[in-house]
Amino acid sequence: MKRNLLFILFFIASFNYALSQDITITFAAEGESTTIDSVVATNLTTNESVALGGDESLVLHQSATRINKLLSGSSVAVFPNPFKNNAQLNFKNSKEQYVTIQLSDISGNVMVSYSKRLVPGDHIFNMSAGLPGLYVLSIITDEGVQSTKVIQKEPGIAKIEFEGSEPSTKKITPELLKGATTGYVLNYSPGDIISYSMKSGDNITVVNESPSNTKTITAEIVTCKDYKGINYKVVKIGDQIWMAENLKSTNYADGDEIPYVASDEDWAALSDDYHDQDRAYCYNDDYGNLYTWAGAMDGALMSSEVPSGVQGACPNGWHLPSYDEFLILSDYLGGGTAATPKLKETGTDHWPSPNDLATNESGFTALAAGFRADDDGAYSYKGTATYWWATNRASTSLAYSWTIYDTYPFENSNIRQSRGASVRCVKD
Repeated sequence: MKRNLLFILFFIASFNYALSQDITITFAAEGESTTIDSVVATNLTTNESVALGGDESLVLHQSATRINKLLSGSSVAVFPNPFKNNAQLNFKNSKEQYVTIQLSDISGNVMVSYSKRLVPGDHIFNMSAGLPGLYVLSIITDEGVQSTKVIQKEPGIAKIEFEGSEPSTKKITPELLKGATTGYVLNYSPGDIISYSMKSGDNITVVNESPSNTKTITAEIVTCKDYKGINYKVVKIGDQIWMAENLKSTNYADGDEIPYVASDEDWAALSDDYHDQDRAYCYNDDYGNLYTWAGAMDGALMSSEVPSGVQGACPNGWHLPSYDEFLILSDYLGGGTAATPKLKETGTDHWPSPNDLATNESGFTALAAGFRADDDGAYSYKGTATYWWATNRASTSLAYSWTIYDTYPFENSNIRQSRGASVRCVKD
């Protein structure tokens, strides 16, 4: 018996050490609002996400075995816990679905498993891991995984047996969840980038970081809304606040329409001479719209200032960045080749495979929108490269842009003013 007790204490110590690696994140707001309504947290390394209320806490769970995929409620009760050789499990099921119940040791080895299609309601099971020890009980459903630790003190017969169901008439309270991890949980490993998309009213602020300790993430809430009412995500990078997605506006802030050019022939006929004022835009799927330089500038003269002072096609309170404003962004992220992966969206939805160097740790979320060619009006390099207009002009026909081509450096490129390129705006 003493030997069994020492065994249990050893595993409790091991489990508590693992729990010490967890990081708790809470959320706050400043600026135009002091309230966070909701948060979507995404591990950009694993692409796992969890949504929670702005007043909820997020637990970033470091687990070598990745037992927990998602914990999003308190619908599991085990009693007694600790138990001798068997315990009763109560599980509140929210909908008709297949449910898998597993008892695993802390190394992730499944000791016993049971699966059954369950209707909504409270369901009762009798369970035992077989041997004394500390175990992780996991309930796997369509909605994710709920986990709690349980302790068995004496040997028994390894089993999970269905005992029956009863109508869903009472709520399982947190007091019944002895030993359970409560709150919203997202798996992470050291070095993973976690993206927090925090919504306050209609405004969304993005904060990306690699977590290392328990903290409060504070979002600076600012409005970025165009004439048609499209709200854009924003991200603070250094001392600048950028749109975290490409512009989709079809109107200037005063309501004037930006001329829409659909056909390749009509686009190719646009003038490269700024004095001809060939404002134009075109749609570009979910990458945001493409604009000629005149379309982006809305008739403004060139600017090399910081800030540029050119609102152009940007929403009120925002402006088109100058070359030097892009340079400030680049330098903050390490410049050139070092900045590229920190700006790029992860995954292969909008960049060519494998895109394994991209981290998007800045939260800028650059997409390979390509461009619309000035010579024949064709859409080119979509999925490979992207260009954003700057307010500087190199000649009467060439303007500055900043570009990312796959893994090449984030840098300036002078392109013809009738080319279709993306727009990112900076807060005034």
